[in-house]
Amino acid sequence: MDLKLSKMKKELQDLRNLLRLPGWERLVEYGKGQTANRVNNVMLTPCESVDATLPQEFMKGEYAGISLFFKLPENRISELEELIKIVEQKENKDE
Repeated sequence: MDLKLSKMKKELQDLRNLLRLPGWERLVEYGKGQTANRVNNVMLTPCESVDATLPQEFMKGEYAGISLFFKLPENRISELEELIKIVEQKENKDE
């Protein structure tokens, strides 16, 4: 097995294991609370003045970053599954 393929399979297994951990579930719940707070403060509260625009935009960025963080493992899993499939198909053709 190719070293690169082996590393991808190891990373895939590690990420799958991460998503099964009770600690990951706790972290996700914490993140949901953090994003809900920002939605309430930014999306559901009208801007009171022009001066309040910058802090609101900052909180929008925080919301986007927190949301992205929790999607990273699943997105990377999908990417690795595709890459592994492609590499294995290529190896099978080369045999």
